[in-house]
Amino acid sequence: AHHFMQAPAGSSVIQAVRWGQIKALGGDKPLFDAVRTSRMGFSLKHDEFWLNVLRFFVDHPFLDRSHVGPICDFLQHQKFERQVVYIDDYATRELPPPQPNLSMKGRTPRSLLAQVERWHRMLGRGDGMEKITWKPTTISPMKLITGKDEKTVIWNITELLSHKALAREGSAMDHCVVSYARSCMARQCSIWSMTSEDVTGRVRRRQTIEVRKQKIVQSRGRDNRDADTREMLVLERWAREAQLEMDLPEW
Repeated sequence: AHHFMQAPAGSSVIQAVRWGQIKALGGDKPLFDAVRTSRMGFSLKHDEFWLNVLRFFVDHPFLDRSHVGPICDFLQHQKFERQVVYIDDYATRELPPPQPNLSMKGRTPRSLLAQVERWHRMLGRGDGMEKITWKPTTISPMKLITGKDEKTVIWNITELLSHKALAREGSAMDHCVVSYARSCMARQCSIWSMTSEDVTGRVRRRQTIEVRKQKIVQSRGRDNRDADTREMLVLERWAREAQLEMDLPEW
C-alpha cells in the first residue's frame, strides 16, 4: 500500500497497483516502464497469475525488458484467449485457450523466449485470420513534411485495419504486434504505423504505435526500440493535432 501511494506521476490506478507490486517484489523502474505499457498495465484480471509473471521478471533482472510486452501477449494468448478457427470462408469454430493450465513454474528466460518466437512465426502465417478486417477509429491520421530540398522528409501516421496489415508490420519491424488483432476488432485499442519517405522515394517504417482510450500508450521501432528524437517530435505533433494524450514511459 505504501508503494502504491508512491507511484510515478501520471500513473493510472491499475499502473499504481503494478508499481506497488513490482517495488514490493524488489523490482525497479525499468521493469515498471515495460509493464505499464503491456497488457498488465491496463487490467487486473487474473491477477494471481500475473503476480507470478512479475515475480519471474524480478527474478531474472538480465532479461531485456523489451521482451516484457511480447511475453505478456504470448501468455495471455496461450492461457486465457479462446481461439477462433476458420473452417471455410463463412464458418468459424471457437476452441478453448491452447494452454489453460499454463504456469510460470520451472520456466527459464531462454525457453520462454523460444516459445514466444515460435508463436510469433505462427501468427505471421495467419491460419485464416488474414481475412479479418475492422473499421477505422475516429482518430485522424497525419501527413507531415519536414526539411526542404534534398533533406525533405514526408512523415505519415496511418491506422492498420486488418490482420494482414498487422502481420506485415510485425514482420518488417520484428515484433508481435499482430497479436493485437482481436483487441483492435473489439475496439480495445488501435494500432498505427509511422513511416518516413525521403526525396528518392524510399519509404521506411519507423514506429508502431498503440492508442488506448485517446492515449498513446506505446510506440516501438524495429526490435522494440524506443522512438528517436525526430520520431518523438512527429509523435508529439500528431498527439496535438489528433487530441491524444501521451502516456509513454519517461515522457
